[in-house]
Amino acid sequence: MAYFAQLDDTNTVIAVNCISNDDCLDESNNESEAVGVAFCKTLWGNDTNWKQTSVNTKGGIRYLPNDGTSAMVEDEREGQSQFRKNYAEIGGKYDASSNSFILEKPYPSWLLNTDFGWYEPPVAYPGITNYQQTGEWSEKYDYKWNEASVNWVLI
Repeated sequence: MAYFAQLDDTNTVIAVNCISNDDCLDESNNESEAVGVAFCKTLWGNDTNWKQTSVNTKGGIRYLPNDGTSAMVEDEREGQSQFRKNYAEIGGKYDASSNSFILEKPYPSWLLNTDFGWYEPPVAYPGITNYQQTGEWSEKYDYKWNEASVNWVLI
């Protein structure tokens, strides 16, 4: 299956659709984003804007598909590079200058990490530090972000 993100005029992702790989093949039977985009336009209109996206990419790393028995693991095979940093999500943006999908900004104070294509809090999550120090995860280390105080709050 091939996935295509529909963009509005500000490059915000407004839909992500799946089409058959067969609908992306050029005359030499090679997968082609341009052919897939043309197919999407036949379905959803010539005035629509599309970019291909990959379900196997997150944070600039390509992962092997989950076989249902384990978590996804980094794909370290030669030539298996990441594709546009992240799988497109509705509300996220396509950044033409880096040719990547940037995940939606969850809070105004969060800062873009351009290496990964996602936003991070200006203050590190304290639960990670506690977990690293103790080696145990506990409910007492659950925090939520408080935008008013621009900090994590224990819940």
